[in-house]
Amino acid sequence: MFELTEPKMTEKVPSLVQPLQLLVGEGKNAKYVKACTELFMGNQGLEALEGFEKLVNLEALWVNNNNLESINGLNSNVRMQVLHAENNKICSLKGSLAHFKFLDTLDLSNNQLRNLPKLAAHLAKFLFLSFLNLKGNPCCEEPDYRITLIHAVPSLQILDLHQVSAEERKLAAAAIGSKTAQLSVAFGKRAPGYDPAWNVKTSEQSGLEQDLGQIVAQVRAKRAAEEGQAETQLYGGDPYNIRAAAPGQPLPCPPVS
Repeated sequence: MFELTEPKMTEKVPSLVQPLQLLVGEGKNAKYVKACTELFMGNQGLEALEGFEKLVNLEALWVNNNNLESINGLNSNVRMQVLHAENNKICSLKGSLAHFKFLDTLDLSNNQLRNLPKLAAHLAKFLFLSFLNLKGNPCCEEPDYRITLIHAVPSLQILDLHQVSAEERKLAAAAIGSKTAQLSVAFGKRAPGYDPAWNVKTSEQSGLEQDLGQIVAQVRAKRAAEEGQAETQLYGGDPYNIRAAAPGQPLPCPPVS
């Protein structure tokens, strides 16, 4: 008789494509490793990121269309400016993103990001972020999604493939500011709401500097007028009697005072 045995379940091994394998010489030439600033690793079935430690000059990375659940393994790539990780399973911004101080472009569309307040707190740390795409994430359905991110990341120029307008910035400042005023109390007074006067450009000079500048301008104008008048008196009366000299004859001597 034959005994029926249950098949052994094999543990799923994440697909790991080493980034150095994609370089010329498969990473054996240090010159090419150091010179690498851009790398495309989309559609590789990746479930984790490993082997990026030597790519210290990496500035742009494409890991879109994989099976990533987080962004880790990139702590050494502090020069990162462009990251495309759309179409994955990412559910948190914790991890290596915190090391990208110069991040300019971030595409995390079609992932599983939610909890807008936490996302905004993470994204507010990127002072140079100008392009952000979160389309297709659950967070996009949360209230005040767009104005929350515009207020949290003032450097944003493009959000979800749409340009951030001046009107949206004013609306974000007014809406978020009013909520802060309702919830925050400091020194016995509520935080002030949005004031349109904040948008009025003020002079870079103080009042005293402006007054001194006007006085200096007046002194210079007066001095220029006096110098012009002196030149007119000196040369306007023909002291050398040039008009009396005949053509072709030497000029007469100036009068003796």
